[in-house]
Amino acid sequence: MKSSSSLAGRPVRQLPVVWGGILAAMAVGVALAAKPQPTTPIALGHHEVPIFLGPHEHAVTALAFAPDGKTLATGCGDSHLRMWDCATGRLKSIHTHDASRGISGLAYAPDGRSIAAVGAFFGPEAILWDTATGDVAREFPDHPRAAQVHSPTWPQMTYRGKPIDFRVLRAVAFSPDGKLLVTAPDELLIHNVDSGELLAAPRTPGKSIAAVAFTADGKLVATADDDRCVRLWSMPDGRLEATLDGPNQPLTSIAVSSDGRRVAACSHSLNRSFLNPHQPPAGTLWIWDRLTGPPRGIPLGAGAARQVAFPSPDKLLVTSGNRVLEVDAAENGEPQPRLFWSHSEEVQSLAISPDGRLVACGGIDRTADIVESATRKLVHRLPGLTDIYSAVNVSADGRHFAAATLDVRFSNRRPATDESFAARSAEYFGNESNQGRMQAGGVQVWSLADGRRAALLPLPAGMQVTAVKLVPDSQFVAIGGWLTGEQGKLALWDWKAGQPVREYLGNETEVLSLAVSPDGRYVVSGNAAGEVNVYDLATSAPLHTIALDGPAQAVAFSADGKQLAVTNGQRLLQIHSVGDWV
Repeated sequence: MKSSSSLAGRPVRQLPVVWGGILAAMAVGVALAAKPQPTTPIALGHHEVPIFLGPHEHAVTALAFAPDGKTLATGCGDSHLRMWDCATGRLKSIHTHDASRGISGLAYAPDGRSIAAVGAFFGPEAILWDTATGDVAREFPDHPRAAQVHSPTWPQMTYRGKPIDFRVLRAVAFSPDGKLLVTAPDELLIHNVDSGELLAAPRTPGKSIAAVAFTADGKLVATADDDRCVRLWSMPDGRLEATLDGPNQPLTSIAVSSDGRRVAACSHSLNRSFLNPHQPPAGTLWIWDRLTGPPRGIPLGAGAARQVAFPSPDKLLVTSGNRVLEVDAAENGEPQPRLFWSHSEEVQSLAISPDGRLVACGGIDRTADIVESATRKLVHRLPGLTDIYSAVNVSADGRHFAAATLDVRFSNRRPATDESFAARSAEYFGNESNQGRMQAGGVQVWSLADGRRAALLPLPAGMQVTAVKLVPDSQFVAIGGWLTGEQGKLALWDWKAGQPVREYLGNETEVLSLAVSPDGRYVVSGNAAGEVNVYDLATSAPLHTIALDGPAQAVAFSADGKQLAVTNGQRLLQIHSVGDWV
């Protein structure tokens, strides 16, 4: 059995209880600690479970742009790695690993062929995915120290027959030449990427390391430690070269400018007291110029400061609560942070494209925004549970099924009037502040034999899908819905080739329902204007139109294909003979 796969679509029944299981295991451990017990190992099961996922189901805790800037990877507390197309905002693939209980750190290899992930893992220290195949290319095993950290009364956990530890890591980075991978739990772990060999494991004077970053020449790694110090380590031997101190709060993130002149870190403390337990955290940005001297401390105001990055050698972006702030790093004294972007809830992840053109930020609101750096305009909002399944259909041979989605915030499942489409389109898409925030509709085809996704169709960006039908004895699928600016849409796609075959004209408003005759000769669409249009599937020629009093909410052929049933979803049901238009 494989330990991972490209699982862009297989049911997730156990995900909501994953953290519950972890907490339960912790509770058992506490009880056992209170009452001494034999140290019987706890065996952690590992198995693949099909999933059907798209949007982020938990906070977006890690982001990474591919070296070519065309793909954005997002890591989430729901244990899944997602790959998004930066040009369209579409989900390209989803991947998971049976040992993952959350991804909180991501790093692309410089050649873009692999991506490393760390987080809440059982067993592996880090996982390396092949970006071309979606398969796990390598597991970097947990450090041997993990087997010795438990107290005598705490049962040892085992994973695949080996003793393991459970830790949540965020620190991961590739060297600029792609030969080294650095992770950092309680010590700095320096791995050879090709062989997986652990080259060095220098222990930090602090208790743990929160973040790591390579210098541009790859000779040094900067670490942000919980003892409020930044340390510089030589590569690949892991020798401590310098310690930069000065901060008065535990550090949470680290960044090195591309010219190597500056190191920046951010920190925050809760500042809570017995008299004021709800005091918000106060964040600070720290900047060391030329890697020497005391740092400049720049107050960020209320809010947890979790991520810092250099879009250019003289500019900094830093998160503070639900905001992303921009700071002029070259300005003397204490430069004033300026608002760059904001989310509805706390921002926990931040990434900048290699060319500096795009900024991605994500957080507790379960979305990730891709923003144009120069204009601060939203390019795409990667969704967090804003789309819904609008239609499903099983093929006649029972080998495949298709599923369609649309944006729940612009659902067609409301009474439609003559002006409904234009009014709702103007309201939702006409507002400039909403541009890019729509989750585009999608159509995916799945194999019923193994639960794997067989196709994800590259629909137009403004497409919303309300109906889908697999054409019998073929590799075609009929898709109905609407396209922004073009209103109703009915098209035939070759799902194996992933491309459109033909369009069927004549729907002025949203297509709400769809049917394909059992013999594959006819395709029928019902729209919001109450029109039921019959077409020759092979030629797209219109054959017949039926007018209803109210939106045509449902259409269906009889099993023998001789009758067509249509309804407006209220008190009208009509049966029509196919012979009337043949």
